[in-house]
This record gives sequence, C-alpha cells and structure tokens, in this order.
Amino acid sequence: MTNSSKVEQPLIFSVLSIISIFIAVVAILGLINFFTGIIPLGEYHGLQMLAPFFIAPFGLVSALISFIKRKSNIALFGMISNIVLCIFPTVFNFVAVLFFGP
Repeated sequence: MTNSSKVEQPLIFSVLSIISIFIAVVAILGLINFFTGIIPLGEYHGLQMLAPFFIAPFGLVSALISFIKRKSNIALFGMISNIVLCIFPTVFNFVAVLFFGP
C-alpha cells in the first residue's frame, strides 16, 4: 500500500501545477477579451478585469503546494503567472487613473 501512495503523490502535484497554469490561461483570456471586446458581455464587462484578482490566488496556492513538494519548473511558471495576474488589475487601474483621471 505504501508503494502506491509514493507513485500517486508526484502525479497529484503535477496535476496541481497544470491546474494553476489552466487558471492563469483562463484569466489571461478574460483580460484579452476585456481589451479587445471579441465577445461582448454587456453589463458584466468590468468583471473580466477584476476576475484575475480573485481567481489567481487559487492558482497561486495550487502552484505553491506543487512547488514545495516537487520543485518543478511548471509550478514555478504557474506561481509567477498567477502573481502577475493578481497584481495586474491594481497596477492597471492605478496607471489608468494617473494618466486619464478618475
């Protein structure tokens, strides 16, 4: 029984890394849609800008758990991309208000 848990453990952490990348890709697609307007969402248009701020921490936690256990480059990429996605809405709003006014 202990052998099967040793085999499954790295697989679980690989899946966590892939989930963190998937969360980052979905958030990036939402941001691209926010700036380009490919799919009009009407009254929910601003939600695409704020969604990465609330979704990215889940990807960050899954990548952090995977990185602590496996030290893989995929988990590191997931951590970095989710940190950037978490910070991006704040920086974008600050710069937009700074240059274009409130």
